[in-house]
Amino acid sequence: MRAIRFTPRFYVGAGLFVLLVIFGFLGPLLFSGHPGKVVGGLYDPPSGSSWLGTDNLGHDVFANLMYGARTSLIIGLVAGAGATLIGVLIGLSAGYRGGIVEELLMGFTNVMLAIPAIVVLILISDALPTRGTLILALVIAVTSWPWTARAVRAQVTSVKTREHIDVARLSGASTVSTPSSCPRFTSGTHIAPPIAKPGAVATASLVATACGTRSGSRVTSWSSPNYNSRAARSVKSCSPAR
Repeated sequence: MRAIRFTPRFYVGAGLFVLLVIFGFLGPLLFSGHPGKVVGGLYDPPSGSSWLGTDNLGHDVFANLMYGARTSLIIGLVAGAGATLIGVLIGLSAGYRGGIVEELLMGFTNVMLAIPAIVVLILISDALPTRGTLILALVIAVTSWPWTARAVRAQVTSVKTREHIDVARLSGASTVSTPSSCPRFTSGTHIAPPIAKPGAVATASLVATACGTRSGSRVTSWSSPNYNSRAARSVKSCSPAR
């Protein structure tokens, strides 16, 4: 088996990701700041108590950065893994099975692509009674898989016509369908390895996309039903007494 060789860029990226994970998950345990606590006036400069100053609500920017990084990482990893799983299953099934199965799955995928994801996110989130971190991650996963499915389907369509697949069939590899509608040998050592690398790239891209979507949801405040009320209370607490 050929050894995997990583380039220096991989180590740089992996190191930055590890630092971000440490900052997001260990930072809140090491520092006592709280993102929703008013620690000063509006737009105070950096100081010993507020390393990055305060925002327009008097909150500690450094504390917001730590807790926000942790939440974004959780949402990004869960949503990226979920979207990749959905996209790979649909793309693998459509690419190998072909025929009516491919037409139905790719038709549904095209419909999902035609609808703006932000609209689906808002509609689903408004229909749910709660909007916690895990719920938001699952909603993002449900709306982020179509491009992965198309990419996997194209890769599988190409791989299944190669010589090693024909050799596998001639060697007696089973083509009995599993409950997921994917042939047994395709999910093991024949078709899965060639799509592993594109799948890993898609996962990394989906994680970044999910983090960006989460940030956008905070700007529009639809990811947290109590955000506006908390902001109003913070502004009121920062207003000078009359």
